[in-house]
Amino acid sequence: MEINWTKSDALAWDFAYNRRDDGEFARTRSIGPNSRDRIKVASQRPAPAFARSCACIVKVKLIIN
Repeated sequence: MEINWTKSDALAWDFAYNRRDDGEFARTRSIGPNSRDRIKVASQRPAPAFARSCACIVKVKLIIN
């Protein structure tokens, strides 16, 4: 999967999905260029099937224009 962003988009919305031990996702998003200003939001839904499988690795390629 590829995501095309401009530099301003990348500074404004830097997010990642981190797998938690309980199988749910915690979403980390920075609110600005300062990466210390992060909000973590725990998803209430179960992790997708691909995330529960250790044999499957999903890569996201971020392209900054």
